[in-house]
Amino acid sequence: MKKNLKYYQSIPYSYIVEWSDADNCYIGSIIELEKNMTCGETPEKVITNLREAFESYIKTSIANNLDIPEPLKIYKIS
Repeated sequence: MKKNLKYYQSIPYSYIVEWSDADNCYIGSIIELEKNMTCGETPEKVITNLREAFESYIKTSIANNLDIPEPLKIYKIS
C-alpha cells in the first residue's frame, strides 16, 4: 500500500487526552509524534484538534520527504 495520507489515517496511532488543572482544560497528544500537543474545553474537541494537526503533520512530512513514525505496537499479555 502506498504510504499517503489515507494510509496514515487508517492505522492506529496512540492518543492521550487528560485534564490539566494547571491549564484548566483538557490536553492531548499523539504519543508517536514529537512535539504534538493541543488543548480544548472537552475531550472531543481535543481529539478533533489532534486529528487536524495530525493531517497537517502528515501532509507536510510527505511533501518534504520526511520520515513519519509508525504507530506503536501494543501487545496484550494474558
